[in-house]
Amino acid sequence: MNSIESLFVGSQLSITLNDLLNMNCVELNLIGNPFTVSEMERILQHWAIGGFKRLKYLCLSVRGFNMEDVLGELTHTRMTEKREYKCNTVPPITFSDRLISRNDGVVASFQYDQRFGVVHFGVWPDSDGNVY
Repeated sequence: MNSIESLFVGSQLSITLNDLLNMNCVELNLIGNPFTVSEMERILQHWAIGGFKRLKYLCLSVRGFNMEDVLGELTHTRMTEKREYKCNTVPPITFSDRLISRNDGVVASFQYDQRFGVVHFGVWPDSDGNVY
């Protein structure tokens, strides 16, 4: 897929897991296209091994979410403080749940909004250059 800066899809659109894994995007907001827990796990594993080189922010609708199933074998810790994350497609997000680390030292915040069934994932530094 061609490189694009941002993709925001608020309604049902047929985007498959393979489509998502092949995207070269900085910000992806796909709240209208629900993914399963196992698909969310594969997405995070893909990022953890160095995929999504340009990705800074991801927002997805996830059905049947379970934090332990999704984070599974990933290197993650609980956040010790709330951190505001800024991106270009949505208002600032306050992360307070988990940090996920890659082997190359890149860190991302991860949070599930149970009320809306949405996962937020932000790679540091954010769009304003703020680091974790």
